[in-house]
Amino acid sequence: MNDSYKVERLTETDVKAIHAFICDFDWDYSENDVRQILTTGHVFGCKDDKGVLLGCAALITYEKENIATLGLVMVDPTERGRGLGRQLTVACVDAVPESASTILIATGQGQPLYEKLGFVPVSEVSSYVCQDVGVWGRVDERNHPNIRAYDSDDFEAVVRVD
Repeated sequence: MNDSYKVERLTETDVKAIHAFICDFDWDYSENDVRQILTTGHVFGCKDDKGVLLGCAALITYEKENIATLGLVMVDPTERGRGLGRQLTVACVDAVPESASTILIATGQGQPLYEKLGFVPVSEVSSYVCQDVGVWGRVDERNHPNIRAYDSDDFEAVVRVD
């Protein structure tokens, strides 16, 4: 393990670099998504001596619910196996408020690291991906009376459901 990585909290000035980095892993986050994560939590990262991002991890806290979520743990393939993923994850865990519960949704690739750090699987999440979306006809109030377009008055209810 290489403990010489300098893990730091990333800021708004790092948005483009974070976005480019996670896009290299085929994650579909926009720059605005990255900005939102930075405003609601912490993104930790490590850069090489030229300022190129080598790895990152994010912690989002939901104070009202007393929950923190850990995610976006990614390490450049050339740096894997040297302890950077561990350091990034520990930086996130150390930033969790003491009274908060921590949730981690992990890929199979990261599971061994997280288990070494004390995380235990409690459930499984499935992801469904659609390659092509077809249009089968118009859906509206006439043929489906319980379906209607959302408007601005629905926003709070949608947020509660989400």
